[in-house]
Amino acid sequence: MVCNDCNQNFGKTIDLVFARDSYEGVMLRFKSGIKKQNEFKTLGKSSKSELKLEEGPFKGAYAYLEYIEEENDILPKPVPQVGFLNINNEYEYFKLGEIPNRNELDEKKYKINDPEFYRIFVDHDKSFEELKKKGY
Repeated sequence: MVCNDCNQNFGKTIDLVFARDSYEGVMLRFKSGIKKQNEFKTLGKSSKSELKLEEGPFKGAYAYLEYIEEENDILPKPVPQVGFLNINNEYEYFKLGEIPNRNELDEKKYKINDPEFYRIFVDHDKSFEELKKKGY
């Protein structure tokens, strides 16, 4: 048991991170019946937790969780990022602001001349700006 001030402090700090801003915390709240899926409130792109897709055609991409009404489910949504195709035919994803310079990717043996060399998620204009600054 904690006092009201401590409870409010925990709700704005620890609870926010562990219960509302982690994949496990979010999913456990819904599976245990504490909340209904349509009550889910995402922290969206400002989320501090990092979710990386582990399988499928976008394996390795960064995402956050969002309730999708049409699906009646909480699903991953991509954050602004660019994926670069490497010689193993896999994409390595970088969030905007973390994109390496083009010459750095040359050294790592990416398929720079491949027509499908990069994938852009979400903010195309900003992504193209960032790519241009980095020499692409």
